[in-house]
Amino acid sequence: YAYYTLGLAKITGISALWFGLFGNLVVIAFALFVVWMLYPISRAAAYLTIPVIIWTAYASLIVIGEMRLQKLI
Repeated sequence: YAYYTLGLAKITGISALWFGLFGNLVVIAFALFVVWMLYPISRAAAYLTIPVIIWTAYASLIVIGEMRLQKLI
């Protein structure tokens, strides 16, 4: 989704990092929902979805670090 964040940044004047962070939060929330729904059906599938949450959280920390460098937060 990096490309649409750049487009939204041009249209709105809001930093693409904000859109990226929001997108990451949506991905994390959806992945948590998927884990919640999968767990009763297939624990293995639920566990295999957890790395998506971990990786996206890590990417979010990088975005937050970049936002701090740019003094956006």
